Amino acid sequence: MGNNPFHGILPKSLGNLSTSVEHFEADHCGIKGIILNEIGNLSNLIKLDIGSNELTEIIPDTLCQLRKLQRLTLGVNKLWGQYPSIFAMWYISYNSMTSTIPSTLWNNEEIHILSLAHTLLNGSLVPEIGNIKSIRRLYLSGNRFSSDIPSTIGQLQNLENLTLSNNRLHGPIPESFGNMISLKILDLSKNKLNGVIPSSMEKLEYLEYFNVSFNELIGEIPNEGPFKNFTPDIFIGNRELCGASQFKVKTCEDNTTRISNKTRVSKYILPSILIVIILAITMIYLMRCYSGKTLLPALTTSPITIKKISYYEVLDATKKFGEENSIGKGNVGSV
Repeated sequence: MGNNPFHGILPKSLGNLSTSVEHFEADHCGIKGIILNEIGNLSNLIKLDIGSNELTEIIPDTLCQLRKLQRLTLGVNKLWGQYPSIFAMWYISYNSMTSTIPSTLWNNEEIHILSLAHTLLNGSLVPEIGNIKSIRRLYLSGNRFSSDIPSTIGQLQNLENLTLSNNRLHGPIPESFGNMISLKILDLSKNKLNGVIPSSMEKLEYLEYFNVSFNELIGEIPNEGPFKNFTPDIFIGNRELCGASQFKVKTCEDNTTRISNKTRVSKYILPSILIVIILAITMIYLMRCYSGKTLLPALTTSPITIKKISYYEVLDATKKFGEENSIGKGNVGSV
């Protein structure tokens, strides 16, 4: 009955339909009102599609009675409230659920496609997400998830499409992403992810689309495997990324430059700093001794007094600071 301008409500008599009904589709019909409890009587439903209507209020728990349901579409309505704690949903995108995902959802072994995009869900992505191993498409974009991405997500080796964009996810991209060997689409854009892009992802030979723009990633962009075909726009908004010129980011500092810098520091800069420190300590010590008219520590039992020496005497004694009397040179001058 989809795509017809009914613009009415679902009648309660809907629950009186034969229990042999397996498919009920009434999407894009302008249906108002609520989702009826009576739908739970259709115990043999395999597919229920009442998406893209004007349904309001909460999702009734009676839908949990539909044990044979394989596909549910409730997306693009005006539903709100708590997520049913024991029901494994599929398409409820573009609603206002404003709650967390119950951990029991991830124990459902029958789900192949799950769309919870743009439903204002919050909380964390829990490690149990790795249990839903049959999943092929997982849409969680446009919510308020604020946690790390659990490394257990790498156990989803059948997953082909994963969208986590437009959330508040932070922490690194798990190294285990390289284990999702079936992945074709991965969107992590517009989060707060940091750290590097794991080089393990170079093994994802089927990865066609990848987006990490507008995060806080750093380090070198991998350039093997699927990364050879990626364009610069999927990396923008990460100030500290570097890599090949094709990505239009700054060039990474190579090993030769790092070794050169390390050699320069150890050979020139550190000795100069050491000389300056020694001179400073010596000058402070002498000034304290002179200003207080104290005695230098005796090398013998007889005290040795400080003698005031003029600049001209020093000039004469060093033969006008001649090279033969030079101890060494630093950044601030000769000694």
